[in-house]
Amino acid sequence: MKKLMCLSMAALLFLAAACKKDNPEKDTPGDKTEEPVDYDSMGHTGEAHSVIGNVDGRIDGLGYSFYQLGIGGSYSMDYYDNGTFSAQWTNVQNYLIEMGFSYEKAIGDKNYIADYKYTKNGHAQYGYIGVHGWTESPLTEFYIVDDWWAKPNPAYLGTKFGEISVDDATYDIYAFLRMNEPYPNGSDTFVQFFSVRRSSRQYGRIHISSHFAKWNKLFTGQEVTLPGSKGEQKVNIQFGLPTDVRVFCEAGGNASGSIDYSYFKMTE
Repeated sequence: MKKLMCLSMAALLFLAAACKKDNPEKDTPGDKTEEPVDYDSMGHTGEAHSVIGNVDGRIDGLGYSFYQLGIGGSYSMDYYDNGTFSAQWTNVQNYLIEMGFSYEKAIGDKNYIADYKYTKNGHAQYGYIGVHGWTESPLTEFYIVDDWWAKPNPAYLGTKFGEISVDDATYDIYAFLRMNEPYPNGSDTFVQFFSVRRSSRQYGRIHISSHFAKWNKLFTGQEVTLPGSKGEQKVNIQFGLPTDVRVFCEAGGNASGSIDYSYFKMTE
């Protein structure tokens, strides 16, 4: 009997180890079970606010912006009172729309979550869809890429540093150096961080702060050589404190198309 119990215990340990191997630890924070989201429940409600031209503004407590880099083409956007929005563009070289949080000074210790659903159509040579923002101390730019107009080009993602398992998917983490490039307050040299989802999607939840926590673990100020927009360079690589955290869509390269966010909620 004692021998049988020992064999049973060994079998249980083997099963537990196998389960752990097949179910790796997730990077979603906390143990709380979250309520499911009905992504078909929102739609556009309230007044539509149409805007044309490069602009920054606020609606329903969130900041929004959209602008075109380069000349030519046309573009416009509609924001609704409940925070949903849609945009259209034709023959643009680079078009960027954003909706979310923006601060006058860097903010820490927030728990950012975005829920979204959208439809899109059109074409572009490049462009990401997901979450975008900036940090201070140091200045960095970051992207959480859930979808794209064209498969992300590894040449512009840089060096792979790891991966993160979150929101029922795996994201690959990269870093790239922008050298004397534009940022909201001028031009400078700064690191770009990317978390790129291996399979694209057009609705779901993004635990944004999970990516922040992972980047803080991976990038601690160590000196590395990064590929950049003007060649390789040694830099100290570290994620900063966010000043902007926004859901975004970018399309470029003689792009024409549209995107319609029928569900959008973002919390901090």
